[in-house]
Amino acid sequence: MKFAFNLWSIFTLEEVTYYDSVQQQQLKDRIKLFLEQLESWRDIANHQSISTLIWQIYMDTNYLTYVHGSICWTTTCLEFTCLV
Repeated sequence: MKFAFNLWSIFTLEEVTYYDSVQQQQLKDRIKLFLEQLESWRDIANHQSISTLIWQIYMDTNYLTYVHGSICWTTTCLEFTCLV
């Protein structure tokens, strides 16, 4: 007796669908977090000084930690802190 469909293709489709939905949910969460962060920076930009905004962006993105990892981090870090 022959079946008209392949049983393994059904399982593969379900796994792909589940994986896609998990990826979509993760992407949705990351976009939501980014938009919330952007809104926070927008509020700071509207109500506080530019130096406060720059410093907050540095802290939220861990950019100074990234700069510390570069080759000439002492000069670059001093430049960033002097900017703020």
